[in-house]
Amino acid sequence: MPARFVTDLSKARMNSEQAWRHARDDNAWDDVADKLKAVIRLVREQAAALSDILGCPPYNALLDIYEPGLTR
Repeated sequence: MPARFVTDLSKARMNSEQAWRHARDDNAWDDVADKLKAVIRLVREQAAALSDILGCPPYNALLDIYEPGLTR
């Protein structure tokens, strides 16, 4: 994955977690929704790119990050 994408995904995950920590204390879950949507969008983009590289479905491409070779 390009370095810029990895940076964007890392920042989105960090922002989402920070929003969740505040929302948890304040019971303000609407504050988390947009941040979480950004993470989901980027992970879907990652899945699509890895799927093309690995020649497998997007879910399997993401699974391969945590359990390499499990689906092949």
